[in-house]
Amino acid sequence: MRRKEQEITDQSEILDIISEARVCRIGLVDGYTPYVVPVNFGFKNNIFYFHGAKSGKKIDTLRKNPAVCVEIDILEAFEPAEDGNACDYGFAYRSIIARGTARCIEDPGEKKEALTVIVKKYAPDNPCDFPEASLNGTAVFAVAIEEVTAKRSS
Repeated sequence: MRRKEQEITDQSEILDIISEARVCRIGLVDGYTPYVVPVNFGFKNNIFYFHGAKSGKKIDTLRKNPAVCVEIDILEAFEPAEDGNACDYGFAYRSIIARGTARCIEDPGEKKEALTVIVKKYAPDNPCDFPEASLNGTAVFAVAIEEVTAKRSS
């Protein structure tokens, strides 16, 4: 990281960012073209989980190349420039970038567990019933973190 004074190394602070975030963006490699898509997600035991339809660009791209970059950010505040110079505007934020390899979860029990992690992030009181037809029609991926960097700007 270029600006070490902005680096976050405390694991509890990194987990706070992941917990507070509502959306993550996954960066995929589609041949020679980057492809970034926002997704709902869950996180447990150093693994990001996300889901989607069993067909489409995201799933097709992951099946060809499972390398994934995960980006999460929390915007804290807009900071206008005191002198009105638009080039001096800024944002206070916290962010993480993680890299890993996506794995499609096929086992029905593991798939339910992963979907439960995702649902509980957004709806902690949800009973998490997953009808078999819905489970069969949903692709679920796990991304174990291989590398992570985090930073804050204030």
